Amino acid sequence: MKRSIIAAVTAATISLSAFAFAQQDERHPPRMERMFEELQLTEEQQQQVQQIMDASRQQHQAIFEDTKAQMATILTQEQLDKMESRHHEGPRGKKRDHCDDEDES
Repeated sequence: MKRSIIAAVTAATISLSAFAFAQQDERHPPRMERMFEELQLTEEQQQQVQQIMDASRQQHQAIFEDTKAQMATILTQEQLDKMESRHHEGPRGKKRDHCDDEDES
């Protein structure tokens, strides 16, 4: 049982990290622009890269939601609340900018 919980928490942490990473392009469009410029991408390449990033973001969101649903089947409400509040805090206890956007989805 303890191993199952550790594995589930680890999976959730990885999924949350991947989701946060995928969100970076949405929150920081200058990074994408800088990449486009540094790689000297054509307009067509830029559109293709953007499509790939959008699809990736959607996949990460689906993984995040699935992981969250699985966690809800094994954790108590108190544990879920604590996990949710930790997700809304960054690694140093600061509130993450994208958390408000997630709640609206």
